Amino acid sequence: MLDVNIYFREAVKNKASDVHLVGNELPMIRIEGELRDLGNEKLSDEELRAGIAQILSKEQQAKFAEEM
Repeated sequence: MLDVNIYFREAVKNKASDVHLVGNELPMIRIEGELRDLGNEKLSDEELRAGIAQILSKEQQAKFAEEM
């Protein structure tokens, strides 16, 4: 199962301002205004949803499912 925390740790390590996780896209971070790839494998919608669900509370999961 995807551990989305690896992307957040990488962002902190690189002093990134943003983490971009989009289904069927490469994970990216923004450093000094420039987007940089994190790896070379795209995240599927399913694995991204499962990874996000791991870090959200039940209430946050319900709101995410409702509003995306």
